[in-house]
Amino acid sequence: MSIRLKLLISYLSVALIPAFFVGVLTFHNYRASFEASQISDMADLAALKADKIETYFAGLKTNMETARAFYNIRKNLPTLVSFANTPSAQEFLDAKKMLDGQLQPMQSAMGLSDIMLVGPSGKIVYSSNPAHSRKDFLNPLSDPGQKALAKGENGVYISDVFLNKAEAGGTRMLVTGPAYDLNNVFSGVIVFEVTMAPVYKLTLDRTGLGATGEVLLSRKMGDKVVYLTPLRYDPHESFKRTITIGSAEGIPSQKAVQGETGSGRSIDYRGRKIIAGWRYLPSLDWGIVAKMDSDEAFVAVDNLRRLLLIILLFLVTVCGVTAVLLAQSISGPIKKLSEGAAVIGGGNLDYMVGTAHKDEIGQLSRAFDEMTRNLKKTTASRDELEKEVSERKKVEAALRESEKHLNKAQEIAHLGSWELDLVHNRLSWSDEVYRIFGLKPQEFAATYEAFLAAVHPDDRSTVDAAYTNSLRENRDHYEIEHRVTRKYSGEVRVVQEKCTHIRDASGAVVRSVGMVHDITEHKKAEEELRRSNENLEQFAYVASHDLQEPLRMMASYSELLERRYKGKLDSDADEFIAYIVDGAKRLQRLINDLLTYSRLGRTGKTMSELDCNSILGRVLSSMKTATEESGAIVTNDPLPTLTGNESNFIQLFQNLIGNAVKFRGVEPPRVHIGAKKNGGDWLFSVKDNGIGIEPQYKDRIFLIFQRLHARSEYPGTGIGLSICKKIVETHGGRIWLESESGKGSTFNFTIPAKGELENDQ
Repeated sequence: MSIRLKLLISYLSVALIPAFFVGVLTFHNYRASFEASQISDMADLAALKADKIETYFAGLKTNMETARAFYNIRKNLPTLVSFANTPSAQEFLDAKKMLDGQLQPMQSAMGLSDIMLVGPSGKIVYSSNPAHSRKDFLNPLSDPGQKALAKGENGVYISDVFLNKAEAGGTRMLVTGPAYDLNNVFSGVIVFEVTMAPVYKLTLDRTGLGATGEVLLSRKMGDKVVYLTPLRYDPHESFKRTITIGSAEGIPSQKAVQGETGSGRSIDYRGRKIIAGWRYLPSLDWGIVAKMDSDEAFVAVDNLRRLLLIILLFLVTVCGVTAVLLAQSISGPIKKLSEGAAVIGGGNLDYMVGTAHKDEIGQLSRAFDEMTRNLKKTTASRDELEKEVSERKKVEAALRESEKHLNKAQEIAHLGSWELDLVHNRLSWSDEVYRIFGLKPQEFAATYEAFLAAVHPDDRSTVDAAYTNSLRENRDHYEIEHRVTRKYSGEVRVVQEKCTHIRDASGAVVRSVGMVHDITEHKKAEEELRRSNENLEQFAYVASHDLQEPLRMMASYSELLERRYKGKLDSDADEFIAYIVDGAKRLQRLINDLLTYSRLGRTGKTMSELDCNSILGRVLSSMKTATEESGAIVTNDPLPTLTGNESNFIQLFQNLIGNAVKFRGVEPPRVHIGAKKNGGDWLFSVKDNGIGIEPQYKDRIFLIFQRLHARSEYPGTGIGLSICKKIVETHGGRIWLESESGKGSTFNFTIPAKGELENDQ
């Protein structure tokens, strides 16, 4: 058998057999992984839908707790019960009008069918839906609602789903909770009538479920599973389609309503093979299933099987052609190599047998050629030697030019470099270091001790300790700022040094390299800026303070003129006097705010441990009249205890909550103060449902005197948010806004956990 035939058979065996097994193994692994991924997707989708549904009903419970605290309900429900038999009485009409003003917008905002109030006798005395009120007034709740009514007397309760026969078979649920009067005496039950439309919307969103998938909601009734939502393949069978528990159909729904959570292959209510994820919703006693037909789910596996067969057929063809070419590529060079060996053996050293092949045969042929060349080579070429010398000279010249540029750059930046050889105690400096220290290279003993002698006497021990401590504590680097005294002029300069230690293979420090930066001018500029800021701050404080006395005199005499001569002159005079009085009062408010703003930057603030919960309580107590008049509801997370200035924190919360109440929309203000730990800071947020702010103004509002609305619309001086910004920054934090016009605003600010004032640091 020839070498070519042996190579052909061996190559085909080695190439095709592993390829076949790898292909089969890859297909099985992919099929298992893909199936697990698809089933996991169904489980994740079921969990996502379940979380959204439970979040929706948790929100209804939260809104019920909010409604129970409404002042309107606590005050007016007893009145409706007392005058229920005489609904034309003025007391009844006034109470109903007040409730309509609050509950009808709430019904619309929450998407409820109705908000009802039921008296202790079980009769409906109020309905926010006018269409329901005419037929339900003084009637008891429908039979499905009686259990919800009884449960609602003791706490918030969510009823089962039921068909509303009065509204063409629409599905409803009831959320009930007890109501108490102003003396905390039970006065009735609050009832939210909820449609299933939001829940249906979630289940009918079949994103990620392909052409055959669907989301099912069901519950257990006796030994049956009842489907609560429209089915994809039977849309009109909600509340009608049932499956007996234990049957071979609808297995995922059976497991879900019995409290199980899981995923896998199964059978649906049609008897079709599916993959599904299922979960139990304990708060509603429901089960949820996300499913897809197996044929659709695993179509990619079938496509892969066909693709692998095509690849294997292609591989057989390619391997056959490759084997023929490979056999030819090996036998041909061997023949040429044997012929060349014979020629070289005959003494012809100019003959070359090398081939372009990169395999062992090609290497062997090139070794023959190298052997021939070595025999002929006696001396190196003179031209090559001269060329090498010329190249080395060019490199040396380029290196000298590079060093020249480096020295010039260091001189411009006042930045020098140094290196200390600890083994031989040799210190080398760049030219700029000599200039910074005011020394000449030939006059400087290049040792560490000589360097310390150039350091300012008051800083010498500190500099030495910084270096020696970094070695003793096994640190890789250190940084220090100190003074140096120039030898001839006696001028004191301030420098910043950074040092890095270099170790040998054993870990011992053998060299230290570093940089010296002359920052004298920078330090002088910083000091000038600090003094300038202090002078400007003092000027603003004194100017604002000195304006107070003439302004108080102008305001006092203007008010006296108004009281004495109002109505005695013509109408123009009265109007002009009113303008003077109003202008004086506004200018007083403006100067008071300016004084407050200027005091925030002054040192000497008293720091103490502050309970932010207590501070917020005092702020809300002082704002009680404003919040009650606007109907505002202010809630908060548990707030931390910080270190800071008490009066500053009171003013910060007053300004932010006051703005939320002032810039409100048509709905009563809702303000929430949140706080959470974020690294070394506390992140606070003040969120409202007010008129909001266009994004392009989110930075402008923190500038002093900047207003976005006319003074006739919203009063104020335009300094409040500037004060908030200065308070936060004085405590080492920052403040920013997140808002959209018409969608409310959220003011976020951070306070360091230690809460140290910037001026005290």
